[in-house]
Amino acid sequence: MPIYIPRPDQQATFFQGNLLPGEQIEGVFWCEQRLSLLLTVLLESGGSIAELIFSKFRHRYFVAVTDRRVLILGSTGWHDPVPEKFEALERGVAHCAQYRNWLGHVAMDLQVMGEPEVRRYRVPRSQNHPGQAQAIQSV
Repeated sequence: MPIYIPRPDQQATFFQGNLLPGEQIEGVFWCEQRLSLLLTVLLESGGSIAELIFSKFRHRYFVAVTDRRVLILGSTGWHDPVPEKFEALERGVAHCAQYRNWLGHVAMDLQVMGEPEVRRYRVPRSQNHPGQAQAIQSV
């Protein structure tokens, strides 16, 4: 589980160079790709050694929801943005198919038009404050 995740105002600065003129950020948050139950159990029970071994399976992201688009920016395991892994989805193209609170995290599914599979994310509870991850529900 992540130890330090940048504050929402710090995360918002990661997207400043990618905003369109007049575009406003409604919420920002950090998340990671959801894994199968077996890999999740191995990671949670194995501690830091398992985290290192299975780190290649985890894909981590910063997400910003704006009034026009959903912006997705890749993140390293140390929560540094990876500008080469930037993606912008129009709000009409992306749809939040599921947003469910679980113990310790939020399970979020993002369906992108034209993609056969849903994108599954895990949002830590710390990123689920008003104005952050909850903004994705309006997509």
